[in-house]
Amino acid sequence: MKIHCRIVRLGVLSFVLMFTLGCSHSPTMGKYTYRVTLDSALLDKNTNMMPSIEVDFVGVNESESDRWIGYNIDDYFTPGNPQRANADRYTMPFTNDKSSAQTLSAGSSNWNSWQGSGAKNMIILASIPLSSSQFAVDPRRLVLPLDRARWGRGMTIELLIKPSGIVLMTAMRPVKE
Repeated sequence: MKIHCRIVRLGVLSFVLMFTLGCSHSPTMGKYTYRVTLDSALLDKNTNMMPSIEVDFVGVNESESDRWIGYNIDDYFTPGNPQRANADRYTMPFTNDKSSAQTLSAGSSNWNSWQGSGAKNMIILASIPLSSSQFAVDPRRLVLPLDRARWGRGMTIELLIKPSGIVLMTAMRPVKE
């Protein structure tokens, strides 16, 4: 009889654990490769030159996300800006002479720092000349989850920098409910 009760308890406990683990999802940060390309529409038709554009990647945890999402992009790219100067960031500088696609690899040392700080989102900011007051959400900022459930393992995430903002070219997996 005691053995039968133990088996029943063990079975009930197993069922509860499976149900609990199966229904909850705790986001786990993945490391990805980001490939950034400038759109040919950025080429100035009069000078036949590409503008100088910087693209910053900042891995942020939940407590930092609101501050980054609400930060003015024009202020951020102002020389000497403390938010940018103190950011744990990776910068891709694009110029007329260096306008081909650039990559932030999954093996970059920045990923270890972002992982250590508990990063949940990647904030991507581009210094495209736009007036931020034109938009409710500034298209020069893109916020992407770092959750492994949203991206394939070892995936390269493609971004296109257009005159109108940053465009995600790689499809994200939908949120599972």
